[in-house]
Amino acid sequence: MDFSSNQQVLTVSGYVELSPVANSSLAGSGSSLVFQATNDGTIIEKIIIKCTQACAEGTIRLFIAHGSPFVYYLWKEINIPPTPQTATYKSFQLTLEEKVYLQTGDAIYASTQNAETWNVMAQGISWGNINTTSSTSLSASQGNFATGGSVTFFPSGGHIYEVHTFNTPGFFTFTLNNNLPNSNNVWYLIVGGGGGGGSLGGGGGGGVLDSKAYNQLVTVGAVNSIIVGSGGTGGFDGTSNPSKSNAILSSNGQDSSIIFNATAAVTFTAKGGGGGGNSNYSGLKITTGQDAGQDGGIGQPGGSGGGGGASYNYSNGSYTLSAGGATIAPPAQGYPGGAGGTGGTLGGGGGGAGAAGTAAGSNPGNGGNGVLSNIPGALVSGFGGGGGGAAIGNTGGVGGSPGGGGNGSAESTNTPGVHGINGTGGGGGGGYGAYTASGNGGSGIVIIAMQIS
Repeated sequence: MDFSSNQQVLTVSGYVELSPVANSSLAGSGSSLVFQATNDGTIIEKIIIKCTQACAEGTIRLFIAHGSPFVYYLWKEINIPPTPQTATYKSFQLTLEEKVYLQTGDAIYASTQNAETWNVMAQGISWGNINTTSSTSLSASQGNFATGGSVTFFPSGGHIYEVHTFNTPGFFTFTLNNNLPNSNNVWYLIVGGGGGGGSLGGGGGGGVLDSKAYNQLVTVGAVNSIIVGSGGTGGFDGTSNPSKSNAILSSNGQDSSIIFNATAAVTFTAKGGGGGGNSNYSGLKITTGQDAGQDGGIGQPGGSGGGGGASYNYSNGSYTLSAGGATIAPPAQGYPGGAGGTGGTLGGGGGGAGAAGTAAGSNPGNGGNGVLSNIPGALVSGFGGGGGGAAIGNTGGVGGSPGGGGNGSAESTNTPGVHGINGTGGGGGGGYGAYTASGNGGSGIVIIAMQIS
């Protein structure tokens, strides 16, 4: 990075004296604030750790705190050798010279393994004063090397990553080519919107595309289009008798995609999850997609398939159990939904990005689990979980976890289906007929990350 001599550099510093209280937490609990970043962000360049007494063998831990409320990330564990302190021998001291990029409000915390008194000092400079663009501060969508989305800076494995997260459509532009450690390559994660829960079956999780490697080349100055899919809406069996004319089918989640370098040849798309099947008193038919014309009780296909419901036969008062939805391939981005169960009173679980939804048996089906991502800065616990199926009893099916899938409805307790979590592509939980509401699918997400130090 170019630290231009024609810009004023504002030096910042922080200090804490760690109380002599032993702390073995690896999660930041009980740690002490050393420094919190300024409004322009801060680059910490040096951290000095000094014991004020003779010290025993132990560990000093440093944490990066990010978000609101803070989530603590263990950054450094510094092993301390036993060190005396005398008139002629100084006690332990260590200086870490390693750049740490802190976004506005991020902080460094410290703790000591032993009940000893330590001084921890941080020194650095205000980020806005050394930004190489014409701006003197960083906006919410302005990183040091690219623009677009919500920008965070994530420490991991001794490196710093610039992470751009898109929860709504937008544009990603690589602005600087300043000898990045891995040239102009980026990671990406694309998750489609989750399918809406049916009036029995759970919605399928959004499809997940994870680059899994630092291998997508981007061009400086090129505008890359980002599309983030919305979650599908939940289905409803209708209340008007006998036609049930106000019934609606669940809908699939919308696709998410990245068009790299504004060229269709390098478009990556994660499919939206399939809508869950209805219990379908109304005899509705699916009108779009590869299952157009099929009975509305089946789970619809998608990135992961929706859970199955059932179809009602007015002539003999019986139900026909319906299959779960398939995945849309190639390439497969998830798993199929589970089939509906006995008597038209139990819905199948929606498929997830990591596992199939389970079929209903004596209990409603559970949503298939989603997946974790290895992309730096993907702080959400998982993506693409299927929604749980609904039940006439006390407990609906469980939504896929990790992955944000919603739990299914329980009619006897008047518990509605739960919406999939936005930003995960989780499928909505199934509702029960016209009695309890079904959940909508959660919206998708797009994340692009690059190593900057």
